[in-house]
Amino acid sequence: QDYVFDSIRVSLLETETVEKFNKAQFQVEFRKMTSPSVMLNWSRLRGQIEKGVVSTRLMLYDEQNKPRYILPVTYVNDPDKPYISLQDTILLNKTTFQVNEGNRVYLNPKKFQGSNLILSQGSESISVHASDQAESGLPLTIEIHDFNLESLTGMIFDSTIITGVVNGKFS
Repeated sequence: QDYVFDSIRVSLLETETVEKFNKAQFQVEFRKMTSPSVMLNWSRLRGQIEKGVVSTRLMLYDEQNKPRYILPVTYVNDPDKPYISLQDTILLNKTTFQVNEGNRVYLNPKKFQGSNLILSQGSESISVHASDQAESGLPLTIEIHDFNLESLTGMIFDSTIITGVVNGKFS
C-alpha cells in the first residue's frame, strides 16, 4: 500500500534582486506516482514566492506527456484576509475552462466577504459567492451547474471510474 515515485526532482532557485531573500522560484516534479488506488503520470508544480505571495502552476500530463490538467493558482498570505485566486486559463481533463477576472476566495472562515469565483466552460460551471451584507460573508453560496465529475476525478483516478453530471446549490 505504498506510494511509489519515479524520478522525483525538487528545485529552489534564488532570484538575484536587491532584496535577495524576498523572492524565490521553485519546482517539484516526478515522472510517475503509483499506489493501489492512484496513478499519476508526469506531474509538475512550479512557481514563485515573493513577499507573501505564492504564484503556482500545477501541471499533470497524460501517458503521451501532453497536458491533461493545468491549474494556475495565486495564494496571498494577507495576515487579516488570506485568499486564493485562479488565473486564466485552466485545463481540466483536457478541457479549457475560464475564470472570472478578479476572482478571489478568502480563506479566513470569519471573513469570507468579497469571495467571488466563477469557473466555467460552455454550460458547465462552479461558482462561489459570499454575501456582501456582513464581513463574515455568510451565507456563502456554492452553485454547480452541469458539471462533469470526470473533469475533477480524472486528476487522480481513471476518469471512467466516477462519471456523471452534478447540479446543485449549497449555502
